[in-house]
This record gives sequence, structure tokens and C-alpha cells, in this order.
Amino acid sequence: MSLLRKCQSALESVSSEWCFCAGAAAGAIFAPAALFLCLFLPRSRALWVAVGTMLVLGFKLMPLLWSPPAFETFLNGRAATVRYEIRLEDLRLSEAPGLDAPAVVRAKLIRFKFDHPDEKEHICSGNVMVFSNYPLPRRYGAILSGKGALIPPDPGRPHPSWLLRADNWELKGFQNSWRSCVLKIRDKLLERLCSSIKDDTARNLAAAFYLGTTGGMSPERRRDFIAAGTVHLFAVSGLHVGMAALLLLLILRTLPFRFRCFTAAAGVWGYVLLTGAALPALRAGVMIGLFLICRGMLFHTPPLRLMGVAAGVIIIAEPDALSSVGFHYSFLITAVLLLLSERLQEWRQLEGRLFTIMPCTPGNLFRRRLFNWGFSLKSAVISGIVAVLAGSVVSLYHNLALTPGAVAANWFTMPVLGFLFALLPVKLLLSFTTPELDRFAAQVIEGIFSYLRAISAIASELAAPFYACAPGIILSGLMVILLLLTLRLRNARIACLSGIAFLLLFLSVPLYSHFSSSRVTVISSDSYRPPTVVISDKGLNEVFVVNPVRDHSLHMEEALKRAGTAKIKEVAFSAPQVRNMNGLLQMALRYPVERVIMPPLTGRNWQFKDRITESNGSYSYAEEGNGMGILRLFREKNKFAIEYPDSGVMLDWRLEISNCDRGREIKFIRQGKEVRYLLPWSNKNGVWQHEW
Repeated sequence: MSLLRKCQSALESVSSEWCFCAGAAAGAIFAPAALFLCLFLPRSRALWVAVGTMLVLGFKLMPLLWSPPAFETFLNGRAATVRYEIRLEDLRLSEAPGLDAPAVVRAKLIRFKFDHPDEKEHICSGNVMVFSNYPLPRRYGAILSGKGALIPPDPGRPHPSWLLRADNWELKGFQNSWRSCVLKIRDKLLERLCSSIKDDTARNLAAAFYLGTTGGMSPERRRDFIAAGTVHLFAVSGLHVGMAALLLLLILRTLPFRFRCFTAAAGVWGYVLLTGAALPALRAGVMIGLFLICRGMLFHTPPLRLMGVAAGVIIIAEPDALSSVGFHYSFLITAVLLLLSERLQEWRQLEGRLFTIMPCTPGNLFRRRLFNWGFSLKSAVISGIVAVLAGSVVSLYHNLALTPGAVAANWFTMPVLGFLFALLPVKLLLSFTTPELDRFAAQVIEGIFSYLRAISAIASELAAPFYACAPGIILSGLMVILLLLTLRLRNARIACLSGIAFLLLFLSVPLYSHFSSSRVTVISSDSYRPPTVVISDKGLNEVFVVNPVRDHSLHMEEALKRAGTAKIKEVAFSAPQVRNMNGLLQMALRYPVERVIMPPLTGRNWQFKDRITESNGSYSYAEEGNGMGILRLFREKNKFAIEYPDSGVMLDWRLEISNCDRGREIKFIRQGKEVRYLLPWSNKNGVWQHEW
């Protein structure tokens, strides 16, 4: 076993290096085949495509030949107490003083053993999210061992992945790699950057803005930025990489042209590595780096081709990125902005053609300068609107939400971002000088981030997210195609028709949820968990929830989003048990709850109220039968009913849910018409919906 452990450790140490994987794949398997093709086939594009395809397949398939099995195969989806060995691989970890550590840390499970003397040790692979009552090491590559519990994924948690509760752990050492060396340099820069910044919030926001270290951002602050549409400022993307490239070119402007381009490209790629090389940053780094290299070599550099190369590099490195939200956001917004830039350039040449033949007088120079300023302002407005429209399509598809305050919030924050990024080298240089100058730069950074927080808070309060129904992949793809055609076509009439069709489709999606029918949704699984009921009454324009169960939260949130929910009127419970309300906290963090209806409490059921109080919600409480509100809830053995009487105390609708041997029987009565349905018992969630 010791020899096996040594071989496994040696294998893991090289498996974390992607360059070894690519080199081993090319040299050990596919290099002979590529040499054969080069010797016996004519030189053509097909040859290079074949060689490239084999290298890509080798890059992706070589690790599968010696990769250990996933740890999930030993657990069968059940929780277990184990003795583990893990390696922390969370890019948010930082040893810079003053930065808050993330509450949950991503790690790789190396090996584990069930907590039983007769069990053997399993060498495995797979990622887990680690949390502990004791502070974890804040260094990338730390190897920990100890005893804890592996908890299976729960869709009700913010991190829908396997959790490892590290009750006690022991630090065994550190595994060094190229990434850990890069992150050490990042921590040194963060230490210099955050020195003399006394405000904890500003310190964590500065680390997230400049270098993508987002572990210290609180969930409440992140929700404000998401609601305001400014959360992208604290995830390193094309905006940050572009400003870094401009700053480097400005610093190196006295150097020769080719050397300046090559040096700036190296600096851009170094900055992307320092930030952890997330998808948006990697896309921008590949595009801008290749653009600078091609410019230095005096090559023609079409931006759309560079974007295609960047997309190919990311898909090869991580095929799962093709379905991620960040990939869609990054490349769709970049594509529409590149297409729009071509149209704006043509428009500028058309409107400014008179200035090319005007005599060079002071008055004409002033008019030309005024025209350039005005056109730049119009271009910025149009670009912002188009980027928000493109991002809204992705947001509707993935999150079923729109952020109407995003345009205004970004307009008020963009002017200070360039100054904030230019302040980075100044702050780093002043950190080596007197404390007074360093403190002055820190106060400027604190003031700017206070301004960004204030703008985001105002935008999130005045323009709350607008929830809508899901457009579906076909409708979303059609909107993307129409938007790209509007920006690409040169025929003005066809482009206008395409733009009108896009706007009609885009507006129909959020409006549909507000003009749609009322809907009741019942979510049920097994007999242990009570059913969750979501009622969206369009006549009252109110939403009601009964039994917010944590295991049903994924389908419950989907039903709330489809109803265009901004707030929840009332939350009630069919029984005073903790399992009936264990999803209330997460739901209340996502949607404001106006009132919670408390069921009759006796004896030990008072712990139910204590658990509700622990959720720290801003909602009020009401006892049943004493100002309960609109809903009426009736309980019987193995059965409960919900009804809504109208103003004439006439039965408008009634929902009855009862348990039987086969599952849960649902009966919905409205205006004398009755609908019946059976949700069978199952380990998976079953959903029943009815509209009227």
C-alpha cells in the first residue's frame, strides 16, 4: 500500500500540471500518428486539422487512462463518516493579511476510508466543498487529513455539490505547482495593495476588483451587486483585462512598437494568470494577447476571428464551459460589441466625412473635436444598451430575471473604473514610500469603493430584479440570431425588421408572466417530506407558499420565477414541524416575505418557532385565526386543504392534498369543476401544475 501511495502521489503531482498532460498525450500516443501523416500525406489544411484533432483528443483522453475512480462511486449517494485526505484548490484562498476567508472552500479529495476498522482505504478523485468550525489554511495546495462527514448534494444549498464537514483536521504539508507559485506572487501584490486600507469592506472589494479574490465578499453585498447589475465589476473579465492592456501600453509607450506589443501581450497573460484564469479573463486574455502579438508581427487581426480562437481554446481546455453562464455572457456580449463597433465606425466615417475636406482653422478644429466627443458619448450609450440587451437574453434563459437598473448603475460607475485601475500601480509604488502617502492612496480607494457600493445599493432598491417566465432554448437562440443579424446586416430595411422582431420577442417574455393565468404548483417526493405548494394568483397579484421544504427548493424557485415573483405575500405550514420550514431561510434571502402564518404550537413544537426566529427574517408573524390574511388552511389526519374565499365569502377555489398508499392525491376545485391528480411516492421530486 505504501508503494501504491507513492505512485499515486507522484501521479497526482504531475496531473495537476496541464502542460504535462498535453506533452504526454502528444509524445506517448499521438506523436507517431502525426509523424506518419506528415511523412505520407500531402501538406494541406486537412493535414493540420487532423494533427490538431489528434492532439486535442490526446490532451483530453490521456488523463482518463490513469485517473482514479470518483469518490461518489463508493458512497451510492449517501452520507458517511470518513477519514479523509484532501488538497485545497480554491483560487479565492489568500494569505494576504486583512482579507476574509471564504466560509466554504473547494478541495480535491485524494483518498478516504470509512470510519470502520475493517474498511480499506480508497484512492479516488473528485471535488468537494469543505467547511469547518475551525479556520482552514488559507494557502492553495494545502494538504489536510482528519475525520469528517461527507454529505451528498442538496439542491437547496447555495453550493449544490458534495460537502465535507471537517470536524478536526491536521495539516500534512503543501503541494507546490505553477499555480501555487503564481498565487504566492498574487498574495504579495495583495499585501501591498491592501496595506493602509482600514475599511474591511473596501479591502475585500479591492482584492476582488483587481485580482479576482472574491472570498471576502459577503452574501448580502453580492446580492446587492447582482440586483444592481454591477456584480461583473468584481469578477475579472474583459473590462479588467482591457484596462490592464491599456495601462501597460501607456507605461511602455516610449519603447519600440514591436517590443511594446510583445511585452504588453506577456503582461496581459501574466495578469490573467494572477487572477486565476477564470473563463471571462481567459477569453479576454487570449483575444487581447493574440491581437497584440499579431499587431507586433504586422498581421491583419479580425476581432471576430480572435474571438473564435479564444472560444476554441476555452472549449478545448474545459469542454463543460460550453454550457456555463459565464461563457454565454462573455462571448455573446463580446460578439455584439464587436459587430456594433463595425457599424459605429461606418456611421462615424459617414457623418464625419465633411471634416476631411474642411480647412484646418481653429473653428473647424473645435467643431471636429466637439463632433468626436459627441459621437463618443452616443457610441457609449448605444454600446451600453446593446450589451445590456445581449446580457438580458442570457439572464432570462439562465436566471429568469432582468435587472432594469443595470444600465444606469453601470453608467454611473464606469467613469471611475478607469481612474480606479490607473490607481493600482500608484498604490503599489506608494506602499514602498512613506506611510502618509500610502494612507492617502488607500483613502482614495476607500472613497471610490464607497461610491460604488452606494450606487449599487440605490440601483438595487429603486429597480429591483424583474422576474419572468423561462424563454426556452429555441426562443433564446432565435433572439440571439435576430440580435446578431441586426448588427451584422448592411441592408437597413432588413436590419430594422430584424431589430423590431428581436424587441417584440424580448418584450413578450417578461410580459407573458404578468399577463399569464393564475397557477398552482405542488411539489412532492416521499412520505417523509411534506408537499410544497406555490400559489400565484394573478387576480390578486400575490404569491403564497405552503411548506417551504429545503429539498424542494430547486423546483420551488423555478415556480416562483415563472410567476414573475417580486415578493411573497404569505408563508404557511401544514404542520408545526422543522422539516416543513427548513427551506424558509434560503427562500427569504431570495424573495422578501411579507408575513409568516404560525400554526398552533403545543409542547415540543415550540422549537419550530425558535427555528423560524433563527432565520432572522424581516417578515411579521400572525397566529392562525387571528389576522391570518387571505388564505385558509384546514388540517386533518393525513390530509390538508387550502382555499381562497372571495369578497362574498363564496368558495373561489380549494386545493386538497391527502396521503394514500400510492402517493399523494391532489384535488383542485374551482367554480364547480374538479381536477384530480396522483403524485406517486418517489425519491425524486414530482411536480404538478394547474392553471386557471
